[in-house]
Amino acid sequence: MARLKIKQIAEKCGVHVSTVSRILNGENPNRYAEATRRRVLDYARKNEYYPNRIARAMKSEKSGVFGFVTSSYSGATSCVEKAIAFPFLVGMSHRATAQGYHVGLIELDELEVHGRKGRLPPALKEKFFDGLVVHYGLSKTVHRLLLSLDVPVIWWDSGLFEPSCCLYRDERMVVTEILEELTRLGHRRIAYHLRIENFERTHSGIPVHYSYRQRYETYVAEMKRHRLPVTVISGAAADSLAATFRDSAVTAIVTNNIPNENLLLAACRTRRSIPEDLSIVACNLETRVSAKGIDYSGMKYDRYEAGERAVEMLVELLRNPNRPPDSVRLSGTFHPGETLAKAPSRHRTARAKTAAR
Repeated sequence: MARLKIKQIAEKCGVHVSTVSRILNGENPNRYAEATRRRVLDYARKNEYYPNRIARAMKSEKSGVFGFVTSSYSGATSCVEKAIAFPFLVGMSHRATAQGYHVGLIELDELEVHGRKGRLPPALKEKFFDGLVVHYGLSKTVHRLLLSLDVPVIWWDSGLFEPSCCLYRDERMVVTEILEELTRLGHRRIAYHLRIENFERTHSGIPVHYSYRQRYETYVAEMKRHRLPVTVISGAAADSLAATFRDSAVTAIVTNNIPNENLLLAACRTRRSIPEDLSIVACNLETRVSAKGIDYSGMKYDRYEAGERAVEMLVELLRNPNRPPDSVRLSGTFHPGETLAKAPSRHRTARAKTAAR
């Protein structure tokens, strides 16, 4: 079926081509009679007219596309990672489409590679995007490059906490709420599981998400506030994790994300039943991704809704560049799940530890 053109609408409605163009673009709505506007709009809708985005972009110098900058690829392993950002992208795309925009992806690794050479990727250099939503940890060089662009930017979970144009989760609140729930259930030996390589990167200047540091520092501070021992479990291998379990009497573990299978295997090797002997609570669960297998306990985060909010902020910034939108601090919702229980009795804990040896 041939694409309907403005000229054909003008002929059918008995008006000039420029009249159709202005009505469809919403220009000067009071300039034309309501009957004329309704006739043009109804005919266009019934015959499924869609504007030529290329022609519109040439006239307005706007592409109608938002860029989403995120880290999803590991050059070291050649693997696509951090797929948890996908719900955010879907929410962003749905809201952008409803506002007449589309969304394009800029992979952060590409941006970092070009940034180290003081250059921008072609999509940014050519000003293809009307606005950007930037996610994840950024190097200072890339941050400066993005700020130098004449493009509105909303910073999502980028480690920036300015009064405006930032959308982020309060990771300190996340850990505080988790520890309050664990201590309420009687847990006193609560360990924190971290990937030591990620924590070390925060001290070496390599871009990493701010949550790694905020969560760990909050865990330490809250444990000291409750006068409880700080216990850190690092590493990913099942054998080393099992050895740590044998040498400790922890009854609960706080993890950054959904724990990998090695953590569960280590618990099994040390005869720790979950959650009767060992509760596992994650800081980062996704609300709109259905649980497969174990329904983990922890803080759920609605990234789809956050993606919608980011688009709303970006559209507001485009419409009122001199009045940037206030920053939004998001909070998670605690999900009890299947991996959380009251602290086991001392007798049960001692028996499990003896059996593990």
